[in-house]
Amino acid sequence: MIRRITWGLRATADYHSQLEYIAEQSPENADLVDQRIVSAIEELAAKPIGRAGRVAGTYEKSILKTNLIVVYALEEKVLHVLRIIHAKQNWPKDE
Repeated sequence: MIRRITWGLRATADYHSQLEYIAEQSPENADLVDQRIVSAIEELAAKPIGRAGRVAGTYEKSILKTNLIVVYALEEKVLHVLRIIHAKQNWPKDE
């Protein structure tokens, strides 16, 4: 089953700020990271394989070949993208 994907406001803001930061150094790398984020989320919608998250009711999945983690929640037919965080971020304490 492929779940519908929704993006929370924080996830959308994280996504844009991560890509903007990377693009300052390399627009090409920002494009690659963008593709990897989107691909990882689409794969999770089809087969959620992340670990239990640091916040109750959430899951986390590392995005391959990046230092980013997608934080998400699941419903039967929906994958809710909650955050896109850097692996070194002390989340949720760094809110």
